Amino acid sequence: MKKPSKDVKVVIAPTTIPGSSSVSTTTMAVSHPVELKSGPRRGEPIDFRETMREVCALGSKRFEGSQKKNYEAERYKDLIGRYKKQQRVPLKISRGIKKKAAVREARRISEAREAGIILGSRRPEGKKLRYPTKNSKQYGPVPSIGSTKNGVLCVRKP
Repeated sequence: MKKPSKDVKVVIAPTTIPGSSSVSTTTMAVSHPVELKSGPRRGEPIDFRETMREVCALGSKRFEGSQKKNYEAERYKDLIGRYKKQQRVPLKISRGIKKKAAVREARRISEAREAGIILGSRRPEGKKLRYPTKNSKQYGPVPSIGSTKNGVLCVRKP
């Protein structure tokens, strides 16, 4: 008796090889498995998901700058389950950046006022939490058999 065919994601390739989040996919059923006709794994069925991963990994070697950083962060999240911890900016530098941004914003508003451009009124931002929520500061692997506390993995009984 014939096994029912699995649903396979068919990937529509964009102009560049992106991270997996920006690839559009559709699902369709494969009527018969495709087998390799030559090579060391001759006669074995082709795993299209694994082939797509290999093609993306090969194309990602040419990434540069922020594209490379975003791709590596996505691979880390796929492997570990959480995002990688971001590099911390010193407080003195971040204060300087915010001060310069405020000066630029004030200059932009004054130039718009002089030119007669009407800008929308800025809504005051909501009250910020002094301490972020508990889940927002978790990095590293997600334990599936227990929980971590102070760097110690507490394993639940099965």
